[in-house]
Amino acid sequence: MRYLKINKCLFTIFFIILCSLNCTADSPLTSILFWGISNNSVVQSTGSCSKGKKILTNQRLNLILNQEIDIFHKLALVNALGWEFNGKSEKNSKLFLQELKEQNALILKNSLLINFEITNNNKSEPSPDNIKIIKRGFSLRNSRSIINNYSRLTGSNSNDLNLVYLYLLAMENYRDVPIILKELNDVYNNFELQTTINPSTLEAFKLIKMLVSSQYSLVEKGVSYDVWDQYDSYLQEADEQNIFIKQILPIVNKYLLKYKVTN
Repeated sequence: MRYLKINKCLFTIFFIILCSLNCTADSPLTSILFWGISNNSVVQSTGSCSKGKKILTNQRLNLILNQEIDIFHKLALVNALGWEFNGKSEKNSKLFLQELKEQNALILKNSLLINFEITNNNKSEPSPDNIKIIKRGFSLRNSRSIINNYSRLTGSNSNDLNLVYLYLLAMENYRDVPIILKELNDVYNNFELQTTINPSTLEAFKLIKMLVSSQYSLVEKGVSYDVWDQYDSYLQEADEQNIFIKQILPIVNKYLLKYKVTN
């Protein structure tokens, strides 16, 4: 009889722990799956493949770095990658920055070779040491510098790349988002210094900001109505004329209804 009581007690404790873990794992960032609205084949194949580690392959990186592809497809790709990590391989946010660093170094190396050949009438080439200095310089820079340098060298949108990076980071660190929320606010402050902002970029930013803010409320205060309040404030600014936003809203709404105050 005593043995049964002990087992029952242990089972109860285990059940409570399991429930608490499930509550912790449940989050706006990782539970709201909107990748299905994208008609991009790479996004669809990424989201449809079996669960497990989904890394940024060359094909997926090319999608993110393709300036012709809308920012919402890029965010949908991050959403499709999900958050399942086994801890043994590099995180996608690091793979993303590493790719940009390598691209930066390659572009500068090619530029250095061309300028050297023009100056020296096609004689010889820069020493390997000079090229190493370039690579070492980029490896020491922070994420914002890496992204901004890549944008300057390629003419790509630094705001879009920063947003993709922060969303990758948020998905990987969904239980610890205060730093990411601060970074998003910093990005928004930079928006105010610009004369023109791509409307799609601003809409995409507000969407990710809402998801991270909702997650922040959930982590800081637990299951509270502040999560819905974050979404409610977003609804007041969202442009429902945008086809992506129009399709995403019902998906987000369905998940966040559990946090809405009922009369």
